[in-house]
Amino acid sequence: MPWVRIDEHLPDHPKFLTVGVKGMGLFLVGLCYANRHLTDGFVPAGAVEVFAGEPMHDVIAALIGAGAWTKSTGGYHVHDYGQYQPLKAQVLHKRKMLSKLGRYGGLQRAKRHAKQNAKQNAKRFRLQAAKPVPSRPVPVQSPSDSVSPRLDDSTPLLRFPVIGLPVGPGWLLSETQVVEWEALFPGLDVRGECRNALAWIQANPTRRKTARGMLRFLVGWLTRAVGHGRSNTPSRDAGLTTAELTAAQRVRANWGGCRHEPPCESAHQCEGVIIRQWRIEREGGA
Repeated sequence: MPWVRIDEHLPDHPKFLTVGVKGMGLFLVGLCYANRHLTDGFVPAGAVEVFAGEPMHDVIAALIGAGAWTKSTGGYHVHDYGQYQPLKAQVLHKRKMLSKLGRYGGLQRAKRHAKQNAKQNAKRFRLQAAKPVPSRPVPVQSPSDSVSPRLDDSTPLLRFPVIGLPVGPGWLLSETQVVEWEALFPGLDVRGECRNALAWIQANPTRRKTARGMLRFLVGWLTRAVGHGRSNTPSRDAGLTTAELTAAQRVRANWGGCRHEPPCESAHQCEGVIIRQWRIEREGGA
């Protein structure tokens, strides 16, 4: 129990007029101990020694003589404890009843919440059903719409996977656009940076762009490349045709990785090695 019952007239009671302040203090401490541990008024002798911190035989004798305590086996017993304090059986029964009431109240509260949620969900579904659903034709892919829109109809250089509509296999970077960027970013390996951007997008599918945002993404990529000092680097693709680059990328993709010895450090380097091998074979055959 978190409390004990004490009469406010305790200091004036005839039993405690003869025990003094120490006696009343020891009596209250023992009463709290018995109430907390549900001993039905029993106070062990060892606990009394711990409470007192010093021998208090005279005080204990005064409490027994006044009738506040009675001598018991292994300790002392508070006189008329059950008349003023709850006994162990009563406390345990009360706790059990409160526990049952708490569980019952929790179940009832859960039922009320479930009923309220069901009503709210039903109302929400009715409102959604009442809203007209705009009709939208199902997009039908035609041969002319097999790819996403691009700047013009020039030869595509790279295909970038994108998200969102329009439906298509990807966004195509045209040769015309690359040539325009090479004029705007002199000294920068524009083709190599575009392939680096493609590799980054393929490695980060959750950060892919929409078809509408691809131009802004690539322009930002090229601008950062200049800021990072990757300009004034001779292009490793100088003199390479679009057909050679596309074929080299397709061969490397079918491999599933680099097979050169020693392995290439990047996809860009691997494609360059493939093209150089083709040229050597072509010149030798000629």
